[in-house]
Amino acid sequence: AEEQFEVPRLLEPEDLAHKGQQDERSIITYAAKLRQAFGEKERELRRRAEEEAAAKAALEQAQQREETQRLADDLRARAAALDKWARDKESGFRAAETKAKAASMGEDEVAAKLAELRNGFRGVEKPPKGAEKTQLASLYEKVRGRMLADAMVSGETGATAAAEATLEPASPEAMQKRWAAMEAAECDYE
Repeated sequence: AEEQFEVPRLLEPEDLAHKGQQDERSIITYAAKLRQAFGEKERELRRRAEEEAAAKAALEQAQQREETQRLADDLRARAAALDKWARDKESGFRAAETKAKAASMGEDEVAAKLAELRNGFRGVEKPPKGAEKTQLASLYEKVRGRMLADAMVSGETGATAAAEATLEPASPEAMQKRWAAMEAAECDYE
């Protein structure tokens, strides 16, 4: 008791062994000191457990933030690549449309260009990009949801709003706007 709980030795074992020679006050005092020491030890163990739980929660939150940041970076990079592809295609369609209007093309040339558009672009190139756009919309919602959940836990709504604003170019609305402009150029070219 003295080593583990820092309760001073008030009684000797021999004092308790002989019947009729026990000092009741010393026994009561010693028992009270032990009870107090046990309570303090229990509180200390609880405090340590709470500290460990708080440290674990903070670590998990930091890991969640890192993962969310990694996903956000991936989202921005993939969205920028898709945006560039759509802009390039839009520019290409506009340039080809202008060139086709300037040159008088025969019926066979027009049919060949339309077959190339339908079979090459619409049949091979565009479908995977459409699937990528859908995947990016899902990833955007996932990242945004993680950011909002983190804000609810941490209470850092201002920082979350700023981080969320950096995702705007990758939002489904922004991606659809770019896609629609590319498709409008595609239709005009056709």
